[in-house]
Amino acid sequence: MEKFLKYAEKKGCDYAEIKEYTGQKTLIELQNENIKEISKSNSVLYSARVIYKEAEGMAFSNKYDIQKLIDNAIRLARANKNKIALDRLPELKKIVKTKIKKDPEEIDLEEKKNNVLKLDLRKEYKKINSIKINYQDTKRKITFLNSEGRDLMWKDSMIGIVAITHAKE
Repeated sequence: MEKFLKYAEKKGCDYAEIKEYTGQKTLIELQNENIKEISKSNSVLYSARVIYKEAEGMAFSNKYDIQKLIDNAIRLARANKNKIALDRLPELKKIVKTKIKKDPEEIDLEEKKNNVLKLDLRKEYKKINSIKINYQDTKRKITFLNSEGRDLMWKDSMIGIVAITHAKE
């Protein structure tokens, strides 16, 4: 990715940053004991941000064509009339990894589904007549590199559960 920063510099950028996001997601949707959706997906996103002649431009894509992203960011910076100045930050190279007890990828999809089914508490709470539960786990990696010498990578994992209930009273 460093060659793209050199490309941005060659094109006249005062500052450039490249970001790469990759992630995997599992989604389970339950409505009243019925599984409505079980899906797994992968995503990728690339972004470029530049300061060109004191104007900021940003571009995004899901394709690894960083040179085109930089060209698009420069084009948007040229159209931007607002001037921007960034404070210079010290160089930094770091990898940050979220500490987790158990990786969601190690849990079988059937076990995840059964755990979500256990969250249907309508039998214990008779006044609840409808429940919708969304479970999602996400594992992602973000890489960031800029022309000031910042080279960062962070990996994290998240689990979220949302329950929506409707009651008779």
